[in-house]
Amino acid sequence: MAAYSNSSHLLVVDDDERLRTLLQRYLVRNGYWCSGARDAVHALRLLERLWIDLVIMDVMMPGQSGIELTEKLRRTSDVPIIVLSAKTDLEDRIDGLRAGADDYVQKPYEPEELLLRIEAVLRRSPQGDPADIPQVITMGEFEFSPVRGELCRGDSIIHLTDFEQQLLRRLAQTPNRAVPRSEFMSESDGAAGTVKDRAIDVRVSRLRQKFEAIPRRPRYLLTVRSEGYMLVPD
Repeated sequence: MAAYSNSSHLLVVDDDERLRTLLQRYLVRNGYWCSGARDAVHALRLLERLWIDLVIMDVMMPGQSGIELTEKLRRTSDVPIIVLSAKTDLEDRIDGLRAGADDYVQKPYEPEELLLRIEAVLRRSPQGDPADIPQVITMGEFEFSPVRGELCRGDSIIHLTDFEQQLLRRLAQTPNRAVPRSEFMSESDGAAGTVKDRAIDVRVSRLRQKFEAIPRRPRYLLTVRSEGYMLVPD
């Protein structure tokens, strides 16, 4: 499955950078938007700023454990949560589910199994009130429909690449709020951070040329320094 074929945004919380990165890459390859957090504090900060559809978190982390973070989230949020743990005791699994996790996956796990569990949890979870998501985003003479993924100028449909379509969909979920570059990066963007930044900037620049009157001085698709991108509709 090609990356960016699914608009769901997942958050992987794990203090092991190698494992976290490997899982993020796997999820991106299978079509999900994916962000990562190194601990509970980092995860809470991202959850305050980003639209997250599902959280995947390790149990054993420094500071707050995955179980403690799950309990904390459940006081204010119904975001779906899948807990990962190397612990094999039934009591540990029960603790995770009692804390509010939607599923508990034992390590080591098969990636395909985790993928199926993610899909199952997302199917069971409410998608939110459709009224909360704009049906049409207006940008001057252009209109973008997040539902259809179409950018139109009058009766004309402007061709969008898969990446451009998903980027606009993601930004349309939270208009007037910056979304980090990291959400839009694929493995093909290169290994170094600066290379990835340039690759994503090139794609955004091409997208601006399709609806911005002056692409070099964008009015609607803005770059927010040190943060990412933001869609500012009319």
